[in-house]
Amino acid sequence: MSKPAVPPHSLEAEQSGLGACLITPDVISQVAEIVAEDFYRDSHRLIFKAILELENADPVTLIEHLKSQGELESAGGANYIHTLLNLCPVASNAAQYAEIVKENSVRRTVIQEAKKKIQLAEEGGELPELHRVGHAPETGYTLAELVAADFPEPEWLVEGLLPEVGLTVLAGSPKIGKSWFVFDLAADLAGSRATFLDCRIRTSGRVLYLALEDNWRRLKSRGLKLLQGNSAPNNLHLEIGWPRLDDGGDEKLRSWLKKHPDTRLVIVDVFVRIRQRSKGGNIYDEDYSAMGPLKTLADEFGIAALAVHHTNQRQGLDNWMELISGSNGLTGTADAVMLLSKGGEGRADGRLRCTGRDLAEVDLALAFDNFLWTRLDGSAEDHMRSVPRQKIIECLRKSTEALGPKVVAKKTGQDYEAVKKLMPKMAEQGEIKKQDYGKYRVPFTPSPSAPSDPSGEDNEDSIVLRGSGGSRESVQPFSEDDLAPLEREGAIQI
Repeated sequence: MSKPAVPPHSLEAEQSGLGACLITPDVISQVAEIVAEDFYRDSHRLIFKAILELENADPVTLIEHLKSQGELESAGGANYIHTLLNLCPVASNAAQYAEIVKENSVRRTVIQEAKKKIQLAEEGGELPELHRVGHAPETGYTLAELVAADFPEPEWLVEGLLPEVGLTVLAGSPKIGKSWFVFDLAADLAGSRATFLDCRIRTSGRVLYLALEDNWRRLKSRGLKLLQGNSAPNNLHLEIGWPRLDDGGDEKLRSWLKKHPDTRLVIVDVFVRIRQRSKGGNIYDEDYSAMGPLKTLADEFGIAALAVHHTNQRQGLDNWMELISGSNGLTGTADAVMLLSKGGEGRADGRLRCTGRDLAEVDLALAFDNFLWTRLDGSAEDHMRSVPRQKIIECLRKSTEALGPKVVAKKTGQDYEAVKKLMPKMAEQGEIKKQDYGKYRVPFTPSPSAPSDPSGEDNEDSIVLRGSGGSRESVQPFSEDDLAPLEREGAIQI
């Protein structure tokens, strides 16, 4: 019987790389940029982890550190640590040794993934990436073939929030906390954490974060605050400088992704720093072309790209996407768009709204505490309102009839004069609805027990709600369009 194949690896390259780090600590950063958890031997992974923790390791300090962690024997013992010095031919070749280690690691990953697919195929498991029609998709479909085809559901990095593949634009005003948001996202993905904003992280892995508005001192300070005493992930790579996409940045990014094929996310903070220079043409065309290289790289390498962008100064817009700086060409290129905005007068510090091609509309209220964005329970709209407004809304929701300011002030414990001035403003803004005699109610509030049609005939095409006075004479029919908001909230069923 033949022996099972040994996975690709090079003990000589692993030993030489570790030895180089002990001989010349200056090469540690070079090796760390290439390898992380890529060593074949468990003992070598332990040794390299300890070297990174010490920063300027030598055999003596490394042995003592491993001993204090109870890992010296698992790492091969003190004699083996000293032996590594003699196994390194040339310490200055540390990066080349690391490249060999990395290449073998990638080969092992490819083999492992291929074995999983073979096992699924042999066991009759589902292979979602295979199309189930008679010809390859690049030849096109007839409509009959298309509707019969079985396509996989969208895959996610962060479930319901960040697609696994494609370009996402995150916009927000200056100093609102966009960099804290994406840095935390990067650390969560690279650190294999379970959730981000209470949304499940489906795929963890290597992350490249281009923090192009930071310096190393500030970035370190932010990193320490985000980690809050936890260990830093080895596969979160940081850069504070990058060429523009039309000045070598595209090629550099492509080269980086080839060197790190296990990358899951690239963050560009902010996009304007690598955007190609304007040629003075049509604004929409230029904006669309500007995002094109990132979109192409994301699709080609099967990764998520997140471009951080700014908002404009426009006010009173009905469509929140119009707040994003630039033309529709920027957002038109993206697979998903996010807007991080201020929390208004209410209890929220921020609001995150998202939309996309495969993304359901998302509207979250956020709190910013201890340098972390967290999700607040409940409706974002409710959290955006000031406390007095929210108290008025909640009071009217609980009532089966319209109420005047005096009653509302008493029930909510607020100043009568303040409530008397505020309720008309809320009515003008559509938050509440004014009735006769200076009373107000929440729009389209269902009666606890809706009466039958006053005509005496059942009407299956309408829903009847009790009016503000609760009397039979004030019963009013509403159309489905009127009642659609209530159906979306789950208050009624049409």
